[in-house]
Amino acid sequence: MAAKATTKRGLLPGYFENLQQKESKERYLEKLKSIEGQDPYEIPRKEWIDDVDCWPDVTYINVGMYLLFAASPYTQEQLMSYKSLDCYQNFANGWVREVMCKKFGENRLLIAKVNHSQRMSEKPLTPWVVCENSGKVLSAHCDCMAGLGESCSHVASLLWAIEAGCKRRDSLTVTDKKAYWVLPTSVKTVPYARVKDINFSKTPRSTSTVKPSNVTPPSETELTNFLNCIKDCPSKPALLSLIPAHSDFYVPKSVNPELPVVLSSLFDNSLADADYPTLLKKSEEAFELLQVTKKQQELVEEKTREQASSRLWFRMRTGRITASKFKNACHTDPACPSHSLIMSICHPEMARFNTEATKWGCHHEKTARDAYCRYQKEKHINFTVSDSGLFLSTEHPFLGASPDGLVTCECCGTGGCETKVQLQLLCSPVLEYIDFVIWTEKALFIERTFTDKDFCEQNVSKAKEFFLRGILPELIGRWFSRPTPTPQRTMGPGNSVAHEGGEGSSSDRPSIAICYCRGGEHGQMVGCDNDDCPYQWFHLDCLKLKAFPKSKTWYCPECQKRRRGKYSRVQRAD
Repeated sequence: MAAKATTKRGLLPGYFENLQQKESKERYLEKLKSIEGQDPYEIPRKEWIDDVDCWPDVTYINVGMYLLFAASPYTQEQLMSYKSLDCYQNFANGWVREVMCKKFGENRLLIAKVNHSQRMSEKPLTPWVVCENSGKVLSAHCDCMAGLGESCSHVASLLWAIEAGCKRRDSLTVTDKKAYWVLPTSVKTVPYARVKDINFSKTPRSTSTVKPSNVTPPSETELTNFLNCIKDCPSKPALLSLIPAHSDFYVPKSVNPELPVVLSSLFDNSLADADYPTLLKKSEEAFELLQVTKKQQELVEEKTREQASSRLWFRMRTGRITASKFKNACHTDPACPSHSLIMSICHPEMARFNTEATKWGCHHEKTARDAYCRYQKEKHINFTVSDSGLFLSTEHPFLGASPDGLVTCECCGTGGCETKVQLQLLCSPVLEYIDFVIWTEKALFIERTFTDKDFCEQNVSKAKEFFLRGILPELIGRWFSRPTPTPQRTMGPGNSVAHEGGEGSSSDRPSIAICYCRGGEHGQMVGCDNDDCPYQWFHLDCLKLKAFPKSKTWYCPECQKRRRGKYSRVQRAD
């Protein structure tokens, strides 16, 4: 395969031929497969579309998932390009201009001009990215020196520009449409300035030579007293982390051996390319090893009482189904689990949101809690409300819940107050009840709720299946966030699919490998509605499905990301 050339002049003709290393050329061609083998730098200018309505639905989660968790094609390690997350400022400063798009089926190719980050007077660079129409970033490239790494600052600046454009586009009415591009004005050149006119944020480094010090080195006693003195500072001095006598205080709480395992640590780089059945098998093995002891439950609750202000709170929630996600986890189809739900559970720090409703709730939370306390103190003996941390279920270690507060009184015992009731009671056996509280500026509503065992038994099994089929494959092998490979029909000896109304025997038609196992037609099977699926039919046992999919249209785990197809085909065999 070779990069397609055109007779018309592209944006950067001849780029591919000038790549020096064979490995770089092979990787470049690999990325072009998702856009039908066309080289973005050779596509004629007239074929590009300058229309934001054609852009993919890229969100800040898609940008973060790519820059942090996409695998490097050279090291197979996650990119972890935290520095590129700061490149939003480059876009805000107007360094990105002329963003254009071209459609390739379900994928979108976007290209732009981006100013150099260090050499302002030079010709701008030309990064490009390929995204699915849903917003997932598949690959990227830039013609800068670091562009082969696929996560340079210019690629990141383009991604943030796309994210901002989509956000602006989706928030407009029809009458606003002509003025949609109310974004930072692009900057073509950055003029030089006299040094005396530049306001530097940092003090320039002194050019004077360092003179030898005449100060006598401190004694062992003086040094010890000094270290003990700075130890009592309000903030932790980084210097003490290097001193053996003080370094224990700098060990992150989440690696405390007394705490339960952080589920994000289950990632196994050797499974980064594993197929779905392999990940399901590994998920079952990992599930059997999960446990939370009573002591660990108490310790986590104690150390996470700051909740959203505690980093440990986020780390312990990672990969666990919490009360706010429990309903959605129980209602999503296990045969086709919600991708956005999986992402929000496996990467909670990236899925934070802030709306006017949540701002209002946070602003009035203390007022509501005080009103609840005043009302209950008149009805109960020695009534108190205290902060609550995260409760991890000892019986179901994949579940967790954070009540809004812990409630105690002499007449009713220990309870909690919250708006998501049953999972709180399930994860917090110390709580005998939960007060369901609704507060407005006009009224206060309180309803006491007790454990509903039937409700818990029915829904915990649903949440467990979602955890095994959706959450663990993402935690262990990044199944849902890894790039989607280009489908290729796999032919297998002796395996054929019977077609209704077809002529001739199955031996007259080319054989197609059925399912991941290549085991042929047997048992209960379900057909993928993507006509380009490399397998077409799957055994329910291989997919660990207990029943046929609920929806009329179904896609296999690899094709679910492509979202194409017409009608489901379900085959039942003895």
